[in-house]
Amino acid sequence: MINSRFTVPLIVVLGIVAASVYHHVVKVKDVAENVLEAQVRSKFYRVLNHQRSMATALEQYFVDNNFYPVSTTELDANAPWA
Repeated sequence: MINSRFTVPLIVVLGIVAASVYHHVVKVKDVAENVLEAQVRSKFYRVLNHQRSMATALEQYFVDNNFYPVSTTELDANAPWA
């Protein structure tokens, strides 16, 4: 049979360790959620900036040519590097 003198302190210590581990798991979960949210926001704003760049490029194309391109083939044919 287990000595009862050690049983109660052992249960108390295990409870403290379990509470500490749970506390850290919750912290890690919160940090992971924040990182994922930051990644999603980052991707969203990157796409938004790409769209703004495309809009600026299309406006510049219109200023230079007095019409908007009909297809990407037209853009490739008129590109400075083509």
